[in-house]
Amino acid sequence: MVKPHPAKEALCYLCGKPLEPPTNADHVPMKQLWTPDIRKIHSPVLKTLKVHNQCNSDYQLDEEYFVASILPMAKGSYAGDSHYRKLENDVRAKKKIPLKQMVHQEFDFRPGGIFLPSGKVTKHFDRERIDRVVWKIVRGLHFIHHSEILPAKWRIVRDIFIDQPPDHFRWFMLQPDNPERGNYPGVFSYRFKQVTEQEKMQYWAMLFLDRIIITAFFHHPSCDCESCSEIRSGQV
Repeated sequence: MVKPHPAKEALCYLCGKPLEPPTNADHVPMKQLWTPDIRKIHSPVLKTLKVHNQCNSDYQLDEEYFVASILPMAKGSYAGDSHYRKLENDVRAKKKIPLKQMVHQEFDFRPGGIFLPSGKVTKHFDRERIDRVVWKIVRGLHFIHHSEILPAKWRIVRDIFIDQPPDHFRWFMLQPDNPERGNYPGVFSYRFKQVTEQEKMQYWAMLFLDRIIITAFFHHPSCDCESCSEIRSGQV
């Protein structure tokens, strides 16, 4: 299920098959997180992996949705405001209107008919699309660090929050040997660690646009617990 491979350029981390043309460079995480203005000012050296063109394009729309959907929670941050300036230009140029309308419809000012406190609103997400992109980012970073291909589909527990972090995140941040990585100021950073030995539980915490924290934890696919065995056998 997990394919270790010392030659990172030999396999596509998205499908696990040998790299054959046509191929291109996949940014991990997606390049859309960095606006042209931020790239011009900071000239970040972004991580890339060589993948099949088709494998890469299969995620393009979901990645565009991911960035557009989390953006409202980043307003007021350095990177978030840069995105909003770009958004204003896109609106004037009438670009990606259907995507923007889709995200706008995810806001609910009266969830279930309940009147929220002033300034409060409920934001919904397409859970499947968000999870698909989060798992892709984790798979890409895992491949960069360990030269291992994680399966395209696996059971993960994902959480999104802005403030009042949950207990599991506060606990994770106190763990030893847990350095911050990929520190792109104001745009993206992450941490990861194996936190249990028996299930080989992996915990990932990623900070997007200096506002949104997304956590993902899962058993490493080499885990031999009953749940993981059922997933490998296709029963789940």
